[in-house]
Parts: sequence; C-alpha cells; structure tokens
Amino acid sequence: DFLDWMFDATDENPETIPTYLSEKTTARASVRLLVSSTSNVSKSSRDLLRTYSGREDVLVKNLKKMKARQDEIEALMEETLGPAANDADLLRTYSGREDVLVKNLKKMKARQDVEAEIVALIGEMNIEKSAKEMLETYAGREDELLKNLRKMKARQDVSSEIEALVSELNIPKSASEMLAAYKGREDKLLKNLRKMWAKKTDDASVIAEIRTLSIETNAPRSADDMLNLYAGRERELLKNLKKMKVKQSKDADTIAEIESLVIENEIPKSSEELLEKYAGKEDELLRNLRKMSSRDGTVAASVSSSSSSSSGTKE
Repeated sequence: DFLDWMFDATDENPETIPTYLSEKTTARASVRLLVSSTSNVSKSSRDLLRTYSGREDVLVKNLKKMKARQDEIEALMEETLGPAANDADLLRTYSGREDVLVKNLKKMKARQDVEAEIVALIGEMNIEKSAKEMLETYAGREDELLKNLRKMKARQDVSSEIEALVSELNIPKSASEMLAAYKGREDKLLKNLRKMWAKKTDDASVIAEIRTLSIETNAPRSADDMLNLYAGRERELLKNLKKMKVKQSKDADTIAEIESLVIENEIPKSSEELLEKYAGKEDELLRNLRKMSSRDGTVAASVSSSSSSSSGTKE
C-alpha cells in the first residue's frame, strides 16, 4: 500500500523514481510508465500489478511489445492518414486485431507510394494527360500503369543519352537519323556509342600522357611530330616513352652514385672524366667503384689504372 501511494504521487513523472530502489520496485515503476503511455491497455497499472504479482518482469515485457506495436501503428497512420488522424479511435476499433490494422495500413501505404511514383513520372515525362486523369483511367490497375510509365521513362532515358553521345562524338548522322535506323534496337546503339565514347576518352588520356612524357624525357622530337609519326599506334609510342623514362631514371641514379663514390674514394680523375671514358659502360664503372670502395689501400691507383686500360682499349 505504501508503494502504491508512493507511485501514485509520481504518476506525472514516473521516471523520477529513485534508482536505488529494488529491482521489483523498478519494474513496478516501468509498468506504470508503460501503462500511462500505451492507449489500448484496458486495465489500470494497479490491477495489472496485482494480477502479475511476482511476475512483474513478464508484465513489463508484454507491455513493451504492446507499446512497440502502438508506435508502429501510429507511425503508419501518420504516413497514410496524416497527423490529423484519430489514433485512439482507430486503436479502439481494432482492439485485439492490431495485426489486421497494421496489414491494412501497410497496404494503404504501398498504394500511396505507387500513386506518388506515378505522379512523379508523369511530371518528368511531360505526358499530355494529367496524373489524376491517368489514375482514374487505370483505377484498380495502378501497378500496370506504373510498369508502363517506368518502361516509357527508361526509353526516354536511353534516347536522351544517345542524343548526348552523338553530339559529343561529332558523328556525321543526327541522333534522330540513328534512332530511326536502330528502331527497336536502341540498346544496341547505346552500347556501341558508349564504346566509342570510352575509346575517345581513353585516346585523349593516352595523348595527354605522351605530351607529358615527351617533356619529362626531353625527347628529341616534339610531341606533335611523334604523334604524327605514330598515328594509329599511339599506345606503342606511349610504351616506348615510358621505357625511356624508366631508363633515364635508372641512369640518373647510377650517375649520382658514381659521383658520390668518386668523391668518397678521392679518385684523382673527376666523375665527368670517368663517365666520358666509360660512356655506354656506366654500369661497369659503378661496379668497379663499389668494389674499390670496399677495399682499403691503393684505391686511387686501381681506379687510375683501370681508367687508363679502358682508355687504351677504346683508342
């Protein structure tokens, strides 16, 4: 009785019940809160608590299910009937048959979604008849109408893309002529145009990379000269320029290491002189310098002797 009096005193704000109360007491508070927020509960919280004495957790579980179903119904009613719908009256009418109510509301929502898409498609495609007229004509067959409109929209989208691609690709025939020639095979036409567009885009990318590499490699010919020379074989040209770029990068690394080793080992000849003597044989020079760098003693003499030998052979 004391607990009933205490909960009655806090009915307006049950969640303020102190958290240090027992688990059973907390469950009783949850019951009161759920009953107060669930409209289709026929008994009072006090009656329910007496009926479920010792099984308050079961009661709470059941009330939570009822509250979840009520929330679902209210959300569906607001979506389908609008915020002005009388939730309480409808819930009372379908008391004990909430599943039927949910099923009906979902059907209503599905019909509304179909009608909304129909209205949107008619607006997008500028059809002569209004959405209202078409819905009246197809009353009871809205799904069929939606299916037909989706097909029309898909065809329009294909035609629009074809027109755009024909314009971008500068094809001598007009889009109308091509659509007439491919009547009934518009998808095939679109597929072919997409391939042409992809090739054009890819070719533009290849040419742009060729122009960049011609500058980076200091190629002896201009990009335009090379493109004219390799007309129709642009990818072959790109491949050669990439190889040249890799070789130049490797040569630059080799020369940098040679210059470093010459300074490190105090070679009497300069790196420029050695590179001139070993022109075309830079890898051999680098191997010799690496070997000499790992040895102590007569480094300079060894390099000088090797250089003189190489010079004599060349002469």
